Amino acid sequence: MFGCIISALREMRMRSQIFLFEIIILLFVLVLAGAAVYVEIRIFYYISTHSSETIISNLDIKQINQATSLVSHYIKQKHQRRIHVLEHLSSFLKTYQILTNQFTKLKSLESCEASEEFVISEYSLQTPKLCYQLHGVPDMVTLPKNNQNISLLYKGLSLFNEYDLLFSIETPYFIQVVDTSDYKIDVVYPIGMLIKGYDPETRPWYVNHIKQMKAHPDEIYFYSEVYKVFFESFDYQFSITHSLFNSQQQFFGIAKTMLSTNDPSFEYVLYNIILINYAGQVLYNGMEMGQNLTDIFYVFNETITGFNETDWYQIEEHATYRLGGDNPNQILILYNKYFQKYVHVQSEKFKKENFTLIMYIVKLLYQIYECEFNQNYGKIVLGN
Repeated sequence: MFGCIISALREMRMRSQIFLFEIIILLFVLVLAGAAVYVEIRIFYYISTHSSETIISNLDIKQINQATSLVSHYIKQKHQRRIHVLEHLSSFLKTYQILTNQFTKLKSLESCEASEEFVISEYSLQTPKLCYQLHGVPDMVTLPKNNQNISLLYKGLSLFNEYDLLFSIETPYFIQVVDTSDYKIDVVYPIGMLIKGYDPETRPWYVNHIKQMKAHPDEIYFYSEVYKVFFESFDYQFSITHSLFNSQQQFFGIAKTMLSTNDPSFEYVLYNIILINYAGQVLYNGMEMGQNLTDIFYVFNETITGFNETDWYQIEEHATYRLGGDNPNQILILYNKYFQKYVHVQSEKFKKENFTLIMYIVKLLYQIYECEFNQNYGKIVLGN
């Protein structure tokens, strides 16, 4: 076949041979130019996509760092507001004991309603008040004589009840005050009931407070682990408890406020949020999950959070490293087993509370924009 082509070329006129040769050269130049343009486009495309990935990845990191700082500030301020209420209550009781003769009591503290007659009505929710019950006596309301602790709490909080409108009327804004004597007076706000068999001394928050006081005698408030409320509740709670001291600086009681593990505000944050305590127990969560969580769980439960114990240790080390101030903008990239993809993770340590805030993003901005970028770029540059 090649010989036939040579013979055909020899039979052609010189002018035709030159013309054919020029056509071949022209085609070669066009192919070479096309190849060069294609290579240039691919190089530009590679640089553009990777530059976009780098820019958007940096933007992801910057945004998650800013979001972590804001959420951290929100949680700390939320807790601090509760702690301030307990501190003011403690200060008020101490002042009342010193200046008791200068106070005029307007009305007595009412007992809580019997549990069999207790119905949470709209009126009850809108008219918060302090009420008491007494553990250790048959009727749960008769006050013992000559008990200074109970007398201080009863009379002091009776006067304090005049200012209950200074508290939030939201049901989750719960306050409970108990003394540490054998006959325990138990004062609750904004609503309460007489519960037979209830003993504050056996509750997780009370046990934790006494334990923490022995371990940290210089501290006055502590965080409990997550627990279920004694009566029926829609979710789990954890508590902040504050030591109460009389004018002689003697420990005589505990003031407590509860916080729900569900915070509706986290629904408006475009990141997954987990707040854990020293044991890895989840206190708050705002995660993209199709699960209805109604029980206590831990950060290393990978069927829920997507992280295992090894991830937890890395997150804790990272938070501690950032606490030292070395490269605070650095993030972790961990594989989330629930979503089955790598995620950007930022963590921050709450030094006083020994909590760790974890925030991560599943759908990175690069992943969101990559497909759209590729499609638009292909249409404009490659003509697809």
